[in-house]
Amino acid sequence: TNNVCNQLHLPAQSGSNTVLERMRRGYTREAYLTLVDDVKRIIGNEDDDDDDYVAFSSDFITGFCHETEEEHEDTIKLMQEVKYDQAYMFAYSMREKTNAHRTMVDDVPADVKQRRLQEVISVFRTNVQERNEMLEVGRLRLVLVEGEARRKKKNDSGVVVGRMWSGRTDQNKRVVFPSLLLNDDNDDDDDDDFGWCFTEEEVKP
Repeated sequence: TNNVCNQLHLPAQSGSNTVLERMRRGYTREAYLTLVDDVKRIIGNEDDDDDDYVAFSSDFITGFCHETEEEHEDTIKLMQEVKYDQAYMFAYSMREKTNAHRTMVDDVPADVKQRRLQEVISVFRTNVQERNEMLEVGRLRLVLVEGEARRKKKNDSGVVVGRMWSGRTDQNKRVVFPSLLLNDDNDDDDDDDFGWCFTEEEVKP
């Protein structure tokens, strides 16, 4: 339908079945990937010729109780397989009044949690950069304009020369583009990419 964006948030938390079981998530890695495949088949796949592909976002936690290097690698492999367009990634922190707090020990050292988190972030950034270059750069997108962006268009001397606007694509990707009202010519040619945010070289009505 034209009034529903092609973006879906599917929290994974981990790519390891044993971690998912300890987290009491109620699903397996295999069931999760089956759901991803079903969504792509029904809504759209980036391998199709048209632009109506579905974008996935997710949540990931590194260093959950008793997490091993092998379990951490399962999460890395899941991220590489699904190739998320957005992700919220955190190191595990024990919370009171949870099953983990009552029955487990937060035994993964803080430095290991942070190292694994940085690895997860690095894989996500690499994947999203590749996807953006493949699926977004050079494409004309319909954008829902949300308002004026905080970023301003500047010349080579750093002087503000025009307003910028911000909006969202059908895949919920943020786009920053020059003001049409001022008829700005954006002569940036570096396709600035901030993971979830694009600077458009040209926006057409």
